[in-house]
Amino acid sequence: MYLESLPLQAYQTLNFAIFVKNTNGSYIWANHFFINKSAGFAALSEIYNKQDHHFSWHHYADALKANDNILFESGEDLSAHERILRHDGSIVDIVSRKSPLFDEDHNLIGLIGFSMELPKSTIEKILTPREHTVISLLAEGCTDKQTAKTLDISPRTVEAH
Repeated sequence: MYLESLPLQAYQTLNFAIFVKNTNGSYIWANHFFINKSAGFAALSEIYNKQDHHFSWHHYADALKANDNILFESGEDLSAHERILRHDGSIVDIVSRKSPLFDEDHNLIGLIGFSMELPKSTIEKILTPREHTVISLLAEGCTDKQTAKTLDISPRTVEAH
């Protein structure tokens, strides 16, 4: 794909994140969804030339950069399951499709990414936040008593969850 041939204006109002990065991993363009909903900014100028470690999802920046580097090294499209932390504190699992971008001389100059949020599982929707936390702690191997102490609740409450 060639940067000049991208219909960037048509991507502006789509209800999922679309972004363009250069080969240094800096954002050089993004649609409104990415800028507003993911990053929490109002304008492209606020994200321009920033990298993933500058945003709320900085804890996931190394994994995102590793996926970008796979694309830059291979020069081929990449699909990846990724995770970000949006500016509002919500953790989002996404599927990203990234494609290389070339200049008119066929030199790799960056990538375009399309990221769609994966729906939450039904079980996650019916659990309260505390029930979800209890299950997560138990899944990590904590005992009922350890979980109760961590959450400052009674062990019987943990058992009930």
